Amino acid sequence: MQPVKFLDSAKDILVSFNDEASRRNCISRAYYSAYHTCLIACSSLEIKLPESNSGLHARLINGLRENSQTFYIGTDLADLKKYRTKADYHLGAKISQRDAETVIKLAENLIADVGKLFSSGVETCD
Repeated sequence: MQPVKFLDSAKDILVSFNDEASRRNCISRAYYSAYHTCLIACSSLEIKLPESNSGLHARLINGLRENSQTFYIGTDLADLKKYRTKADYHLGAKISQRDAETVIKLAENLIADVGKLFSSGVETCD
């Protein structure tokens, strides 16, 4: 399955439903689209994830941030993760339509930025 399918699902959820649970699901799906895109990019670009006691999500973000060519992508993924954490774990927090739309746009932009890395001729990153 291609990661962009998660983003397609997020968009479908957003236009099909108008309740908070759906907005939370939308945010989660959009985040995972970006997350899996970044995992694939790190593998393809031979970006080494740092060794640490952190989970894979944090290691991925840190690995992207430690590389000058992907620093901004790591920062964007960290921003998306904050939205996903709020949506998945903070049930008392309100999740608005605007939050969901913002996350979809951020995920779209991140995925486009990753695509630019490959079209720019970047082969590996140190």
